[in-house]
Amino acid sequence: MPKRWTLQDAKAHLSEVIRLANLHGPQIVTCRGVERAVVLSSEEYRKLKSEKPTFVDVLLNVPKLDDEDVDMINQSSRDQGRKVEF
Repeated sequence: MPKRWTLQDAKAHLSEVIRLANLHGPQIVTCRGVERAVVLSSEEYRKLKSEKPTFVDVLLNVPKLDDEDVDMINQSSRDQGRKVEF
């Protein structure tokens, strides 16, 4: 569980806040009892900021089908369903 610091204590013990953020995870800073900031390690920050692939990127990086798979798909049933009158 993240440790909570009042703003005054966080300012007075900034080195300790940073050290604990690196060792034990996020440190919450409060002002008048309300959470106002979180101190993170640079590693955690980079994880949060890392670029997530777009849907298009995911689709473009789908594994390619080999020739056998393509032939199997092409030989699948040609049934086009039944005709329905409206």
